[in-house]
Amino acid sequence: MPRGNLLIGLTVSCLIVGVFAWTASAASTASRSATAAGCSDPVTHDPYDGYHVGVPYGWSVFRIDGRLVVTPSATSPEQVIVAPVVLSHDLTAAKFFASSMQLLDRQIDSIGNAMRYHITSVRAGIPQASLTGRAGTVAVAGQATVLVLADQTAHGSQLAVLSAYWAPPGQLAVDRTKLASVALCYGPERAPLFRIFKDNVFTYAMPPNFKVTSEGQDELLIAASDDASASFLLTLLPASDDITSVQTLQQYVFSHENIAIRDLLASSVSPQQSSSDGAVNQLEDIEFTGVLNGNTPVHGLASIEASVLKGVDAAGTIRLALTKTSYWNSTSGAVIRIAAGIQHSFSQDLQEWERLSEQQQQFGQQVTGFDQALNGEDLVEDPSTGETFEAPYNSYLQSGPDGPGYYTGTPGDLSKLDIVTP
Repeated sequence: MPRGNLLIGLTVSCLIVGVFAWTASAASTASRSATAAGCSDPVTHDPYDGYHVGVPYGWSVFRIDGRLVVTPSATSPEQVIVAPVVLSHDLTAAKFFASSMQLLDRQIDSIGNAMRYHITSVRAGIPQASLTGRAGTVAVAGQATVLVLADQTAHGSQLAVLSAYWAPPGQLAVDRTKLASVALCYGPERAPLFRIFKDNVFTYAMPPNFKVTSEGQDELLIAASDDASASFLLTLLPASDDITSVQTLQQYVFSHENIAIRDLLASSVSPQQSSSDGAVNQLEDIEFTGVLNGNTPVHGLASIEASVLKGVDAAGTIRLALTKTSYWNSTSGAVIRIAAGIQHSFSQDLQEWERLSEQQQQFGQQVTGFDQALNGEDLVEDPSTGETFEAPYNSYLQSGPDGPGYYTGTPGDLSKLDIVTP
């Protein structure tokens, strides 16, 4: 794993497990916005998670522990962190800032990089800090603060948004305005509900514009046209000299799906564990860019679990979130959420889904101790039809016809939903 990037090099499993734990058309991925003072970057809209953020041309958005990480590449020492959380009566912006910066210090130190912050001023209770550190052997410097935004949801009326950025000192002098603008362009938007479906084999959630394009006994593909997809595959293959580990299982499946990896952006492989029957179990998480079917540039995130019994068979599950490269920044949240939530079971029921949803949200909160806006969702139900939905926090409607709450339907014909698991 290259250490050129100060944060993306840290515990890469969080890049996948963290996003897997939380959870309109995406055709327009970047536009200019003058909605916030100081917002000068192109703005990327995520219509599924319900936010927009500044993303300079050619840069990418990564997701780590409920944070957005905006950077030119996975190995660049130039980086911006944007982390929104819900403010509550016992959580001030200053407390959030202190805890978040301490956590960043520990995480960055844990992978052999370094960062320290020094508070330079406090304005209206909001700290401003300077940052110094190194990414590998490259010195970096930067700034950090907290922005407070109005956002009426079922869990509060304000967001605290951590803004932290750094770059090599010479680059910082050139790009400071662009780096600060990333978080200044951040803002919540209305998100859609993800309806939960259940059949004899799978339970899964889908937002508008996605549909099931292929389903079998052991595989499910959910897609939005040819631009973005989420899939689940349960496979059992004869063990051979070619399939001896989780990595070789992933390579075998990708080759048969016509996915060629060009750049491995992040990867993590768990230690091997042996079961009582002698099988070797492993988990691999990878983020990559590559080519689909020989000609379509794609960006993907995959989680592969494998159990290989030497000389007998190789069993595994693969969850894959995949988009055309140009759609990743705006649509990755949706495909990751869908892929993470697919359950393969003949006995899946709502109680089990509630348990999984609670576990997912608890994981995100355990990472930082806060109610993360990007990870937040409620489980809601239509009392008239029994239909169940995942409701991202920003799908909450403050001015609904029956008062504040979650609604389904079309304008002029909205039905209020009951909250099952807040």
